[in-house]
Amino acid sequence: MSVNSQPYVFMDTWAEQKGLFPSEIHLNFCGNEMVTELRRMFAIPDSNMFVTTFVVYTLLQSERIGFIKLNETMMDMAVDAILTYHDKNSDSDSGVYTFWPQVYNQSLGTYTEFPTNLINLVDEYNKFEDPAIWLADLFKKYKIVTDLKAFEQMLDSLQVAFRIPPDSDDTGCNLALGNVIANMAATHPYISKTWQAANPNANKTIETILRYAYRPFSSDVTTSTIDPRTYYVLHEFLEDWTALGNNQDDLVLPGTWLMSLPQQAAYFPYLQMPFNVNNVDLSVSINTLFGLASSIIQNGAQLITQDVERMINSITSLIEWGVNSEIVYKRPDLALLYYPSIYDFSWFISRVVDLLETENQISPNALPPVLYNTLVSLRELMMNNGTNQILSRMQDNGKGGFYWYDFLGNDDTFFGVKEKYGEDLFFSSGLALNVLIDTWTVSSPDSVKRIWRSNTPAAVLAAVDGGVSHVVDNILKSQTQIYNAFFSGSMKGMTSFPYHYPMNFCQYVNGSTCSPTLADPDAIVGAINGVLPHDQYQAMLSMKWMNASVPVNWTSYNPDPFPYWSSSPLTYSINILALSKSLILEESH
Repeated sequence: MSVNSQPYVFMDTWAEQKGLFPSEIHLNFCGNEMVTELRRMFAIPDSNMFVTTFVVYTLLQSERIGFIKLNETMMDMAVDAILTYHDKNSDSDSGVYTFWPQVYNQSLGTYTEFPTNLINLVDEYNKFEDPAIWLADLFKKYKIVTDLKAFEQMLDSLQVAFRIPPDSDDTGCNLALGNVIANMAATHPYISKTWQAANPNANKTIETILRYAYRPFSSDVTTSTIDPRTYYVLHEFLEDWTALGNNQDDLVLPGTWLMSLPQQAAYFPYLQMPFNVNNVDLSVSINTLFGLASSIIQNGAQLITQDVERMINSITSLIEWGVNSEIVYKRPDLALLYYPSIYDFSWFISRVVDLLETENQISPNALPPVLYNTLVSLRELMMNNGTNQILSRMQDNGKGGFYWYDFLGNDDTFFGVKEKYGEDLFFSSGLALNVLIDTWTVSSPDSVKRIWRSNTPAAVLAAVDGGVSHVVDNILKSQTQIYNAFFSGSMKGMTSFPYHYPMNFCQYVNGSTCSPTLADPDAIVGAINGVLPHDQYQAMLSMKWMNASVPVNWTSYNPDPFPYWSSSPLTYSINILALSKSLILEESH
């Protein structure tokens, strides 16, 4: 954690914000031994709220279990830092949050996000021609980019990402964090009081999330228009919605960005959604559900309006469909736009199950019906396909232990020999353990113990025992395996380029119409509006979009060099949570 703030000084120090846990932006380079080191070492420290929110959440949950004692000053600083990310363009009681810090744009009369190190680095690149050419040549040498122009394009794409609006993911995760902080008020009175003062109106926060929701059957273009990648992933789900007897108005899904097309037109290009249109990410959706459920449990069922109930039911149905159809495993590049790791997504579901199951154990029959139905559906999902997916990815270490890994460092060579470095091994393993424990145990209502369900498969018990063994024996020894790709930008190679997917809606940001075959997409909104007939969309899939066939096949994130965020404190805090849970496990009675 940064105990003091410091400014950015070119070639001297990176900017740091007091109270934030560190995270760095890496690029997913794949190749020989030199490229391996480049992936690990070419890292830009980034001041963002998101990593610290998750570290604080996992540490507080671990402290509740009783095996760690947190430094109160550290927690106070962390929460104070998180609260500085309150969206300054929203009301002070809105509870809406941004990913990056904001600065005031005097000419525009509004606040814009300002990732200090990233923006300063890009500015310096533009000022210093010789170092820029040297860096581009280095990337070209290792076949990361083809030329200086490609390197400039990579930086330009990052610059567009700097201008993002507030989002439902940061906002929803902070709704959930608020519930954990409230439960720890006796232990941490300062952060409880401070948090409540800064976030007094959960109803207003939820109304904001609903305002920017995706309503695909709506006649309002601002709510029924969506990223072509999202539509590609969801088109079967959308086509089936009414076929299964559901009401069109009942489908309400959280858009990632808390911004409308008219708002974007007013502030463009200083505030804009990536690719100028909203999207739906299944990980963001389940995090939003977690925030809604946490807030209802904390503040009461009066928060449940018709639209809140619609959104909870819609997200639950979407997550069930996403797992059972396996679209999240076949096309995570599109279904999980901002969370490359399938273990992230699995944990996000299991912690909803754990939250609702714990509340149900403490106060039987007290859950509002919409949350109880969500518990039943997601519990069943995770006890079947969710668990099967985790177990199918488990690796045997040959010493009685088990581990999991994802994609980081698994497509490299070492002097011509293929290597699998498993750089995200402990992050993946910690998440997998949390998933299995959250799914297959229930909290004892009269103690801190967690009790295995009577129908827990032997394979799950063995996986948890072996996984804990591997983590305990190795996590402090393997420093090259504590990286993670906790989240990323939505563009991870050309298979996730939105304008290579069908569109029926195209306009310039200012609202004038254009053609979806336009060569320069930077200032257009290329999207899908409404829900298309099945045959029409299938015909569109066979067409070329911006001179490219639709990328219907995907194999791996590697070897595309996309940016991702990594945080070793997050790897450790997730494993602390898993190990804390493992210490309170009991057999079913």
